[in-house]
Amino acid sequence: MEKCHTLSLSFSPPPLSLSLSLVSITEKSGNLRKDLKQDILVSVSTLGKKFSNLKIQIKNAKYEHKKLREEVKNAKDEMARRRDNQLDK
Repeated sequence: MEKCHTLSLSFSPPPLSLSLSLVSITEKSGNLRKDLKQDILVSVSTLGKKFSNLKIQIKNAKYEHKKLREEVKNAKDEMARRRDNQLDK
């Protein structure tokens, strides 16, 4: 049987605590300019959305990969069945 090489994607977003600590730092720091504080909050929000989208894309890619593996397996099984039928004749 042939070996099937798979690409393993390991993804782990930064801990939520990191995002929350950045937000809490901006809230506690009275020395930060208001525009800088807003930039940090927008950046944290944007990063969260991007990581969420990446997780969805990885999940979809894994699902597609699984479907393709099943198709290949079914095609191999069908070829083997046909080959066996021809040998029986």
